[in-house]
Order: sequence, then structure tokens, then C-alpha cells
Amino acid sequence: MNLEKGQLVKSIAGHDKGEYFLIYEVIDDDYVKIVNGKTRRLEKPKLKKIKHLKKLNKISNIIETIDQRDLQSQNKKITRQISDFLDVK
Repeated sequence: MNLEKGQLVKSIAGHDKGEYFLIYEVIDDDYVKIVNGKTRRLEKPKLKKIKHLKKLNKISNIIETIDQRDLQSQNKKITRQISDFLDVK
């Protein structure tokens, strides 16, 4: 599976099954770091196996524009972006 930074994904395994995340960083062919702004914040992204994720065809550039000096508001932006992606049909 080819994943990109900012890609919307859905967890299909683990305690976070069914939740939506954005790819924060692609580590290698097997692992990525994911964030959702709530339970997985920018301060501590989750390391997740790619095989436990379902790729969705939506990509955000919000990850590229993150201001490391103000992570609290950046987490809110990520949460809003995921909500916007899910509300649009």
C-alpha cells in the first residue's frame, strides 16, 4: 500500500479500530506515524503498521504546514481537517 504524508486513513486493527487519522510520517514500507489531534496528538504520534490501516482517497497538506511552536492549535486543525473530510460525501 502506498501512503503519503497527510493521507486520511482508518484503523482496521488494534484498540483504535474504526478511528480516522492523518499520516504524520512514513517510516518505512511497514510503519507510519499517525495523528488525529485528539487521542493521538502531534506531541506523541502513534507508530502503526501499514497493514492495520485502510487507505482513503483524501490527502491534506496540513501536515506540511505544521508550526512546531504552537502544537495545541495545530492539533485542533488536524481534528477539523479529519471532520471536514468525513462530512463531505
